[in-house]
Amino acid sequence: MVFGSGANVAAEGRRSSNAVQSDECRVQSANDLTAGPLRGSCPDTLHSSLCTRHFALASPQRPTNVAHECNNFGASGPRRCSYLGLMLFVFVAPTLLADEPNSVESSVSAAIESIRVEDLKVHIGTLASDTLQGREGGSAGGHAASAYLVQQLRRQGVTPAAAEQQFVQEFAGGMRNILASVPGRDERLRDEIVIVCAHFDHVGFGTPRNSRGPIGYIHNGADDNASGVASLLEVVEAVRSLPQPPRRTLLFAFWDGEEKGLLGSKHWIASPTRPLKQVKLVINSDMIGRLRP
Repeated sequence: MVFGSGANVAAEGRRSSNAVQSDECRVQSANDLTAGPLRGSCPDTLHSSLCTRHFALASPQRPTNVAHECNNFGASGPRRCSYLGLMLFVFVAPTLLADEPNSVESSVSAAIESIRVEDLKVHIGTLASDTLQGREGGSAGGHAASAYLVQQLRRQGVTPAAAEQQFVQEFAGGMRNILASVPGRDERLRDEIVIVCAHFDHVGFGTPRNSRGPIGYIHNGADDNASGVASLLEVVEAVRSLPQPPRRTLLFAFWDGEEKGLLGSKHWIASPTRPLKQVKLVINSDMIGRLRP
């Protein structure tokens, strides 16, 4: 996870993490997210290789014909929940400090408790399933992923933050940023924006430039970056569970095209949906599937 000023929103941080600790993730159908089923092979396991460079992220998987249950998130699950809870506290608590301290602590603690490992499994299992074919930016799998995000954001009742009250900000190559906001409650501070973001695309079937292994197999991207996207979806839910919204406005941004050169965040900088001068803080969640003790 990377913290930065508004001026650095496009410079999504480099990774320094291990891979997703689950051996397998549930493969779920994307038929309800797209016009029809997507073709693809099913991996033995969902695995993201340890890497600190943007362009060498994925390991392809051997195809098999079985679906998998996500039964082994192991001891890392509670640690990840604590990590996500800390993330929530970091950007929510400062916006509540004008309230009664005991009330703040109680509200934020309850919101943190709403972040559940089982919900993370569902999000990661859906986004990293073979039916989404590696979520390459602009692909049918990428569109299915964006549809899933819109579905989840609508369920949480957050405000669409793209043009014309839409969640989707389209740009070149059929790519789509997904944007939602929680307006701040303080009239003096609601024009100050905190961006909380993650990219949802991955590398599809891989290319010599972005894959460490043979090309042509689905690169599921469970850690890169279904893990970061799952964290944002859970944080959205946690924020919505607070008795009142934060004092400043939160903009939740799910970038597309990151693997093609940070295209989604760059497009938002070129065509911002809020004035750039209003952005006070950017929190980027990327490859958080494994944490060292």
